[in-house]
Amino acid sequence: MLKHVLDYWLPSRCALCGLSGGELCVECSAELSLNHSCCPLCALPLPAPLHGHACGACVKRPPPFSSAFAPFVYDFPIDGLIRRFKFSRELHIGRLLAEGMAAALAQQDFARPDLLIPLPLGADRFRERGFNQACEIARVLGPRLGLKVLHDRLRRTRATQPQAKLSRAERRRNVRGAFAWYGQPPPKRVALIDDVMTTGETLKAATRALHEAGAHDVAVWVLARA
Repeated sequence: MLKHVLDYWLPSRCALCGLSGGELCVECSAELSLNHSCCPLCALPLPAPLHGHACGACVKRPPPFSSAFAPFVYDFPIDGLIRRFKFSRELHIGRLLAEGMAAALAQQDFARPDLLIPLPLGADRFRERGFNQACEIARVLGPRLGLKVLHDRLRRTRATQPQAKLSRAERRRNVRGAFAWYGQPPPKRVALIDDVMTTGETLKAATRALHEAGAHDVAVWVLARA
């Protein structure tokens, strides 16, 4: 009851402009870059006439995951919102974006996975950040989509460097063999959850670990595609 009273008298402020009108006002919502046209394998944004066609990189070297979904393009203002979520501990922004992702997924025609698996963080980064952004996203997606989330079986087997400043080849080497599955085998169809896909090398390495553990079909679901 108290929450409803406060919501009435103190309406929530927009995460972008700071004005009242909800956690993301109508005007700012219109500024978000939606990933309407993209490669079905890696979610890379493409010109509208190429929607549904594999991009050149995926034709040349298909990724190990079967498909990728990213409702947003990683540019202004999504990039700033995700950085605030990850590095400023503004978890309400992650929840807000994940709710938008869940709504977009609910409109997709896809084979439902049996399990959602958040991409794990290394121990040092988890201690530094205090939370795993992929787990926070999955925490919203699971109940909204009626899917189970399992966050403690896929693990990092060693520390890796931050990927942001590495070349594609360096990223590939950095995460090679960096993941392993522990315990009973995963179900055949799973979705791997993360916040942003850039080159996709980290998600590819995690997908290979899931395949080795027994998963046959791994989809990748991220908030945004760079």
